[in-house]
Amino acid sequence: MPIKRDSPATKRDSAATEWFDGPLGARVLREEAALARVALDDVFGFELLQLGTWGPTQHLLAGARTQHTTLLAPTLSPGVTLCAPLTSLPLRSDSIDAIFLPHTLELVEDP
Repeated sequence: MPIKRDSPATKRDSAATEWFDGPLGARVLREEAALARVALDDVFGFELLQLGTWGPTQHLLAGARTQHTTLLAPTLSPGVTLCAPLTSLPLRSDSIDAIFLPHTLELVEDP
């Protein structure tokens, strides 16, 4: 089920986007992108899946060494590869080599 434009999740995403545009949010994004590059440096395989967005889409996956990356998010925005609810993933078993969850569990109602 798609998220409505006036849903709490959409309002939260809008507030987060505004925060990321500020100086502190931009600093957090730079620091976390650097940490993600280090963490993903040892991740190999064909498919890396990021669940949920955190800041501008695809910036955390920039350093991925897998052959392919997919960004799955509950709302469609530029850079999102697959739009689906995070509670019901439309993926075949054993089709993903690694999953990256940038703040995803702390942003869902029932992790």
